[in-house]
Amino acid sequence: MPHAALACPDPPAPSMRPTMPQLCHEAGGTRGLLRLDERDGLMAQPPRTRAGDRCFSRKDVARLLAIRQLKDVGDTLKEIAALLDEHRQRELDPQRLRSLARAQLGVIDARIARGVAS
Repeated sequence: MPHAALACPDPPAPSMRPTMPQLCHEAGGTRGLLRLDERDGLMAQPPRTRAGDRCFSRKDVARLLAIRQLKDVGDTLKEIAALLDEHRQRELDPQRLRSLARAQLGVIDARIARGVAS
């Protein structure tokens, strides 16, 4: 098995772990997008069960949802990776997030203005 080193922990209720289809559904993505996020380093490859099934957690659902939302507002992979890394190290500063969101809105407004002007 290619992921033999990654063993799925035995949680008290294995049925509470989301499956890949559930993870994708809850986060509004697809298997292909999940694999791209793994390839791009935004999502870690999860451990696997002995049967080879991916072993996701509720944190994986939240992380994938955050990635989808950040991509939807136009953040780049580099910006998303930086925010996720910052979040992993400490709590994100709400002021900083608002500032980043305002900057992104400025970019979107400029794109709209260019489209309207043409």
